[in-house]
Amino acid sequence: MLWVPVQAVERTISVLRRYVRLEAACFWYGLRDGKENGVVKAVVVPLQANRWGNYHIPSRSISAMSAATSPSGWVCLAQVHSHPSSFVEHSS
Repeated sequence: MLWVPVQAVERTISVLRRYVRLEAACFWYGLRDGKENGVVKAVVVPLQANRWGNYHIPSRSISAMSAATSPSGWVCLAQVHSHPSSFVEHSS
């Protein structure tokens, strides 16, 4: 089970709305308990290249997210991304 505070949902929506007509991503970081349940503590938005049909997150941005969150013991609980229109197609 993943517990997501309303503030994290609001922040996620706010972040993704900035990327009009582009795909964009953010990550939910937080803690897991011994039963694999998670609690979201932060919405992290990495440096990324955004396009209409995809986005790219450079490896240095992934490393920066990890470095910023690991001192708190947080792990990546979910990746959330947008689609710029009603058309949705995932890569094979």
